[in-house]
Amino acid sequence: MATLSELDALYIELLRRGLPALQLAVYSGNDAWMKAEIEFLHNVPSLIGEDNLHRHSYSWNFERVA
Repeated sequence: MATLSELDALYIELLRRGLPALQLAVYSGNDAWMKAEIEFLHNVPSLIGEDNLHRHSYSWNFERVA
């Protein structure tokens, strides 16, 4: 079994906390919050195991801020 990098472990923690936040946003009916959570979380799974550091940088510096 492959070991997780520190970055991968952080992404998994982000999903562990972010998905329940998304669930709360959906249950609250707050569309703006829900859309923000979806936009923030939707690419995280594809970043786990990603070797291209430019993708990580772009995600953090541009996608996250949006």
